[in-house]
Amino acid sequence: MDMIVQSYLEDFKKNFGFNNLKNDKLFEKFVNYNLINDLIPSGVSPEDLSDNETGTYQGIDSIFFIINGRIINSKEELIEIVKNFSENILKIIFIQSKISSKFELNEIRNFGDTVKDFLSSCPKYSLTDEAKQLHEIFLTIVKFHSKFKEIVINLYFATTGLLEENEDRNVLCNQIEKTITKLGISKPFGKNNVFINLIDKAKLLSLYDKTKYAEEVEIEFKDKTSLDVSNPNIKEAYIGWLPWNEYKKILINERDEIRNLFYDNVRDFLGIEDNEVNKEIKKTIENTPEMFHLLNNGVTIISDKNERMQEKFKIANFQIVNGCQTSNVLYDIYKEKGDFENLKIPIRLIITEDEDIKNSIIIATNSQNKIPEEQLSALTSFQKELEKYYEAFSKKAPFKIYYERRANQYNNSDILKKEIIDLREQLKLFSSIFLEIPHIATSTYSKVYRENKNKIFLSNHRYEPYFFGGILVYFFRHFLNTSKIERKYNKARYHLFLMIRLLIEEEKFDFRRINSERYMNKYFRNFFKNILNKNNYENYLLDLFNVAISILKDGFEKRSLNLDNQKEFYKKESSEIVKELVNNYKNEQ
Repeated sequence: MDMIVQSYLEDFKKNFGFNNLKNDKLFEKFVNYNLINDLIPSGVSPEDLSDNETGTYQGIDSIFFIINGRIINSKEELIEIVKNFSENILKIIFIQSKISSKFELNEIRNFGDTVKDFLSSCPKYSLTDEAKQLHEIFLTIVKFHSKFKEIVINLYFATTGLLEENEDRNVLCNQIEKTITKLGISKPFGKNNVFINLIDKAKLLSLYDKTKYAEEVEIEFKDKTSLDVSNPNIKEAYIGWLPWNEYKKILINERDEIRNLFYDNVRDFLGIEDNEVNKEIKKTIENTPEMFHLLNNGVTIISDKNERMQEKFKIANFQIVNGCQTSNVLYDIYKEKGDFENLKIPIRLIITEDEDIKNSIIIATNSQNKIPEEQLSALTSFQKELEKYYEAFSKKAPFKIYYERRANQYNNSDILKKEIIDLREQLKLFSSIFLEIPHIATSTYSKVYRENKNKIFLSNHRYEPYFFGGILVYFFRHFLNTSKIERKYNKARYHLFLMIRLLIEEEKFDFRRINSERYMNKYFRNFFKNILNKNNYENYLLDLFNVAISILKDGFEKRSLNLDNQKEFYKKESSEIVKELVNNYKNEQ
């Protein structure tokens, strides 16, 4: 293998802890990480790199379904989204990776043929258990096809070589795109929304570099006023307006797609047809664009840095914290009708790296909105203190683990991906372990917060239960990657985490006392004592996982349940079964 590619793989291996993977499997995960991380706002977790693999399915390594910027791993979660949103944007991603340096025509042809077969109601080619699960999601997409405003199908074929011009290959790729387009799955109808992308070494390494450094864009900001701000933590602040051709540089990437800028925004895009405010925004843009900057509240942008040369601004690590609806309406009309003339967008630009100031700005600029989304949790003092708790515990523990309350906040640090527990994962962990609903966390995490927001991330909660979950998932990843736990148990991980809590407890957990320091110290005393033992903490945790796995395996066999079937863990009774299994085990001891 090319020594430069090998060096990047070694860095990736260290970053995620994939120590036992051979080069071909490591390269597959490397490709998945780079391609998917470029498409979604919240970044890619180690779990995402496993949940979407197809096993030994011939011709396709991984399949991802991304709806409104989120990876969907079950049909239950898909149904939950389409029931609550009517203008959904779906990307179906097929990835095939080859460790060779060539782009062989036969392999590309086979890839396209397998994708075409997968996108049928009854595939001819044999599906692995993993591929069957992913195909069920596809069939659910077909069932709710009318709920999607746009469906884009992307095929990625990656190798370690450099791509050179080849007419026969271009013809083949065009044929594959036309063949899959004719299936009638992509939307809007009559538009080419099927793309085959050949990814070479240069593109892959560039994408990996991009994950480590802040995104930058250069704009010309002529019509502005500098604001006097006495706070020393605000480097610069401006108010003014940008013509569309300059704002477009911020909003839209080189692929002509809207950037992932809204991960700290408190609302998802609400669509146009079902939202009166957005209808009015569209009406103004189309009928009186010259009045837009007078009638619209505009967009608030926060950036960590700005390199200014007179009217030229180069902003880095920027995000839109208010103006999600305006920006998406602009993008929708642009995609339909092209660039705007005489359109000016009101802009507030604040340059600061201070997290407290960012939070204050986000809350203040969104104070008129209802904020039911889990993202708002990242703005609370509880989240900040939980982050500090993780950091403080890591200083005295024989391992390092960090809480990422803000998407991608550790990108420019030396902290490894395997050491990070993000907001989404923390939500699933707490609901699985302490609300005892691992079946919901496994299938529909977006539903978890909406139905349990009065029980999770509350200001009076102790941090120990949250950190307990973080420890379990950190070591579960470690044991998977070092082959100490079979990878097939990954699908049952949230049930196993609940089982471990039940195994260690000396008395039944009293959720009403989750705010009691004395109670939490007593409940977790032995557990924390063991994981702080530098000589035995890993064996202690591995023993717990092995006991839980043994109980689960035996219990499923006695009930004639298929441990390899992901659907078993989506059922409500699965949560009750694992609690019963642990209770029986403890009674027998």
